[in-house]
Amino acid sequence: MTNYAGLEPLREDVAALANDIYELLSRLKALESPGHHDAETVAELLARNAIGRIRDLYMEAYREALVLAACFKN
Repeated sequence: MTNYAGLEPLREDVAALANDIYELLSRLKALESPGHHDAETVAELLARNAIGRIRDLYMEAYREALVLAACFKN
C-alpha cells in the first residue's frame, strides 16, 4: 500500500526534479574540473567561486528533493 494514492503525478514530478538537479550538479562539477582551478584572471577567480557557491546551493536543494521523494512510500 502506498501513502500517495491520487498523488502519483506529484511523486513523478518530485522524482523528475531530483533527477534534473542531479544533472545540473554533474554539469557544475565538470565546470570545476582541475583545468579550471588554474585561474589567472579576476574573472576566472570570480567564475570559479560563483560556480562553487552555486554547486553548494544545488547540493542543498538536491538533498531536500531526495528527502521529499523519500516521503512517498510504496
